[in-house]
Amino acid sequence: MFTNTNTNIQYISTLFSGFIGSIVGGIVTCLVTKNSLKKQLENQNNSAILEQKHQKKLAKLEQKKQEKIALKSVKSEIDFNSHHFIEMKRYMMLQKTDFVDFKERNLDNMLRMDKWEKHSDAIENIEKLDYILALQSFYYSISAEIFNQMGNSKRIDSLIKNAVKLSKLLEDTIKTYEKSNEDTQISQK
Repeated sequence: MFTNTNTNIQYISTLFSGFIGSIVGGIVTCLVTKNSLKKQLENQNNSAILEQKHQKKLAKLEQKKQEKIALKSVKSEIDFNSHHFIEMKRYMMLQKTDFVDFKERNLDNMLRMDKWEKHSDAIENIEKLDYILALQSFYYSISAEIFNQMGNSKRIDSLIKNAVKLSKLLEDTIKTYEKSNEDTQISQK
């Protein structure tokens, strides 16, 4: 009987130590798993935040690219119109007149404003573009010139002056965009 009790105690002791080992092992596994999952979640959150920042940066770069395209297109159109104003002025000087009715002479003043119509929304939303009213006013005048198909010397002189000024302002703004784009490319490397 004593041997049976001794065997039972050994058996209970073995069970008890196995039970304690299982509990301690389970607690350690639980703590390690909890810590590992916490780190993994933090890494996922950090990755998501970095991805959001990257997406915002890409969207901003795309917006700047579109704004630059709009600025270049409108500048090109202003230069085109400026050239035609100069040709109108030359034509008036050759005709020795201060006024020309293009409809009456079956001519077209060749002025354009389709680039402005396409890109004006983008340009009007550019922050810190302090000459936007001058651009709008210029294109309002172009619209009137296209509609009327007439020109007088004083108005054409004024439009040439405004076109040259706006072209220079747009060129400076485009250079600023190109400089900021170069800076962005350098910082990405």
